Formats: sequence, C-alpha cells, structure tokens
Amino acid sequence: MLASTAPVWLSDPLTEKPEARRFLDRRIENVMQFEKAKAQFRKVTAKVPNPAEVLGALRYGLPKGGLPTRRRKRRIRRGA
Repeated sequence: MLASTAPVWLSDPLTEKPEARRFLDRRIENVMQFEKAKAQFRKVTAKVPNPAEVLGALRYGLPKGGLPTRRRKRRIRRGA
C-alpha cells in the first residue's frame, strides 16, 4: 500500500495533500473489504474438511475420530 501511495503523495502539489489522502483512504477501504470477504469465506468453510486430508484419508485410511474440520483443528491447536 505504501508503494502505491508514495507516487500519488509526491505528485500532489498542495501542502495538505488532499488527493493523496483520498487515494490512501480508498486503498485502506479496499483492504478492509478484502479482509471482510476472507472472514466470511472462513466462516462459510469452517465445517468443510480440508481437501488434502480427504485425499490422504482415501490413501491411508481415516484417522481416529474421522476427518477434522477446520474449526475443530483450530480448537485442537489452541488446546481446547
């Protein structure tokens, strides 16, 4: 984000840099939209098994307790 904002900042002739500030605000908004989309995707796919684990189960058999979901994996890592 800094690399894309620097040329706009340097080319803005006004001392208050209003154009550069608007540009930076738009970039921050883009990042926040992306993070929101990632969070929604993780929420939707929390109970979906990892495809690599499914393929491993086909080759090596199921582990005890079945295939862990991503949510169960997180709880296991955190010690819950």
